[in-house]
Amino acid sequence: MGRLRLDLAARRASVGGRELVLRPKEFDLLVALASRAGELVSREDLMCRCGTRTGSGRPRPWRGDPDPASAITREGVAIADDIGDSAESTSR
Repeated sequence: MGRLRLDLAARRASVGGRELVLRPKEFDLLVALASRAGELVSREDLMCRCGTRTGSGRPRPWRGDPDPASAITREGVAIADDIGDSAESTSR
């Protein structure tokens, strides 16, 4: 797989020199996962780090999905697919 690069100031991510097109919450999720690379990260922790909790601690919908835990799982899988696609295209 290509090397993941994150530019936090510009909120940009690339793999092997190929830029990933990410929505703001997707970028937040990728940063949260990358900052804990090699560790098991709970959905609860990701929901807190990615702003899917209200001030009172109740779940906040993620992009219209009333179940942010499921949405985070789907987004994580989508990001992993994007990273995999970028890595494959740079190795050809």
